[in-house]
Amino acid sequence: METEKVMADENITDLPSCVKFSCDFRQSVLELLLWCNEKNLPIEQFALLKSRMLGMLEEYNRQLYQGTSLEQTQPVIEQQKKPQTEPTNPNGKKQRGRPKLDHNRECSICHTTKTSEWRTGESPNTFLCNACGLKALKKKKREQQMATTPTSNFVSGTNYIPS
Repeated sequence: METEKVMADENITDLPSCVKFSCDFRQSVLELLLWCNEKNLPIEQFALLKSRMLGMLEEYNRQLYQGTSLEQTQPVIEQQKKPQTEPTNPNGKKQRGRPKLDHNRECSICHTTKTSEWRTGESPNTFLCNACGLKALKKKKREQQMATTPTSNFVSGTNYIPS
């Protein structure tokens, strides 16, 4: 069996004939990768061939769309990332979590003014602290379950089914 000698990077000008250049660039790259693997070529050689393949594809597209509105591509405008400035408190430390709202809210049940999360009450413009809101939600859920469960099967809160 005759082994094929691999030329140095600068001597390779064409893609291997076994690699089919097609519109499906990913398929062509896969075929090229398999060919390079069979020939035990270094990854640098694959990268060089892949870039040549990409250049061929760009040239093909340029010729294909020559004279059309797609010929002139718009310059790519890179979005400049704004340096993220994190809010700091008066001590100079970074603040974590949600920013504090300057609302003067008061829980309509326990009258607290500080909570991790405000919840809306039953009536408009009423607020509940997180604890009271969760209790109210649990109570409402329990009442809904009781309303849908037949009361004839319950004897003093137990699941008594008469025989």
